[in-house]
Amino acid sequence: MASAWRFFNALGGRGHRAWYGQFDHIRGGEEESGDRRDLAGFHAEVMRFFDHHVRGVPLADAPVDRDPPIRVQTSDGSWRTERSWPPADVQPLRTTLTPGGRYEDTGLNRGTGEASLLPVGTDGLGAWTISPPLPHDAHYAGVPHASLQLAAARPGASLSVDVYDIAPDRRALLLSREASLVPADGRVELDLYGQDWKLPAGHRVGVRVGSADAEWWTPVGTQQTVTLVRGTVDLPFLRHRRTEAAALKRPKRLDTWLEDAPITVPQETIDAATAPGFTLPAAQTALPVPAGAPPANVPVGGPTARLTARISATARRRGSRVRRITVLGNAPRGARVTVALRRAGRVVATRRVSARVGAYRVTFRVRRAGRYAARVGARRGTLALTARTRAVRVR
Repeated sequence: MASAWRFFNALGGRGHRAWYGQFDHIRGGEEESGDRRDLAGFHAEVMRFFDHHVRGVPLADAPVDRDPPIRVQTSDGSWRTERSWPPADVQPLRTTLTPGGRYEDTGLNRGTGEASLLPVGTDGLGAWTISPPLPHDAHYAGVPHASLQLAAARPGASLSVDVYDIAPDRRALLLSREASLVPADGRVELDLYGQDWKLPAGHRVGVRVGSADAEWWTPVGTQQTVTLVRGTVDLPFLRHRRTEAAALKRPKRLDTWLEDAPITVPQETIDAATAPGFTLPAAQTALPVPAGAPPANVPVGGPTARLTARISATARRRGSRVRRITVLGNAPRGARVTVALRRAGRVVATRRVSARVGAYRVTFRVRRAGRYAARVGARRGTLALTARTRAVRVR
């Protein structure tokens, strides 16, 4: 999520929408390498948003007021709705990092297993503080913060603070990170990248302070030893369980991250760095419905039993007898939509399309002037809906 949440939250006011997913620089309607599945419902919600806020379509036909402010994807690929992100029930838990740890500022550290061009043996280097195994499932969601006092012979050393999910097999998956240069006074305050991730019971949380991750940044190592004099990290965990799990697109990037990103932490490092006093979250409780509950669920493709239809005519070009008439609207996702164009009460053309993203659009070319309207039918299983447009005049 990087800093997208900062930008969204700074907008203030009402009527904004956000989708936060487990992917890099890929929006809902874009293709990801090897992944050509559109994010189901994203297009429909976007078009409702623009229909209402740009074209002035009334809420009856573009019900954006029923869309949740935020949709969030977590580590299992499922999506849920939230009123805000970071969520309102986030509990920041402060842990004191083990003092006295050292790292060499070589500029060669690997923060993830995706850094294939760096030398072998440079992954996960630094001063670790690791929790005991989690006694129950936890949900890491929000923005971590690190407060550090470091010591080095001269300023300008590179620094990275990384948070990991360490599985029982010692495979550590990066959750959050941020980098900085160490100033002359050695004091560093960092907000790490926000994340939304489920941690199973038996996993550990690891915090690493070391030279900047070279697969992400391009540090120039100062070749000096940096010591962690003292430090704390505030890690965000949800107090309440989230049970909503909308089955939307699972991006290819999530699967490649789970496969390629983990590094292996040596058992001796885990043994030496485990901090019995590491602050762990309590068991989650049920989400209170009145406070903090997401808005009433609306299918992502729009209301499942709703069909809308609008019509518009495009002026012909000079010297051309061809006019274009467009019929569009929302329909149940996956429905087969039939649009019959009528002039003077008679059907003059028919088009059939699928509402794959909860919306449809068809264009007719006509040569005759007159008043045109459309009758639209949608079918999905036993569900059958009809709608009519107003008439438009083509001259």
